[in-house]
Amino acid sequence: MRAQPSKTESILSDLGAEDFIQRAVDISTDLRTEHSQSIETEDIPRIPDTLKAYCYKRGNIDLFPEPTISRGNSKLGYYMMDAASLLPVIALDVQENDNVLDMCSAPGGKMLAMLQYQHSGTLLCNDSSKSRLQRLTRTLHSYSNQTMIDKVTVHQDDGVTLNEPSFEKVLVDVPCTNDRHSALEDDNNMFKPGRMKKDFR
Repeated sequence: MRAQPSKTESILSDLGAEDFIQRAVDISTDLRTEHSQSIETEDIPRIPDTLKAYCYKRGNIDLFPEPTISRGNSKLGYYMMDAASLLPVIALDVQENDNVLDMCSAPGGKMLAMLQYQHSGTLLCNDSSKSRLQRLTRTLHSYSNQTMIDKVTVHQDDGVTLNEPSFEKVLVDVPCTNDRHSALEDDNNMFKPGRMKKDFR
């Protein structure tokens, strides 16, 4: 997912990646045109031109190279995340003046996607874990310009006791067990001794 305008798009295109957001919009538009008289369609959530997401074409299982720091702005060029993780953000249908709460925000991929909407409202990123919020803050500063950073408020609280003003949109993507990470690495492994004492109390 593109974090900010750069040479990233041309680099990803050279790798054989394509903008699957734009492709989905094009397919939807074609279907509406072709079947406009025969089917009823629901309103499609607003997908801004500023939201960019790339993936390899079907059948290509190559790995994306690790992002590098862009010259001139000291920011990483793109953020790697599962394509399915964009769907909750698109379904949220963020509008121009919406104030948005991202309840379980860390590590920050969906936050970056919502920032690409460039809406004028606020974005409160909450998580109950201090260590996860530290990771989110690193993500925010590694990929975002100052205008985006200023739009975000980072907050640590349990969602049950969160005492904040009302929001037009709330995203709650609760943490899962991360089974595949647990099998392959220690960093995000919920079954390592330290985390088990914390998470299974």
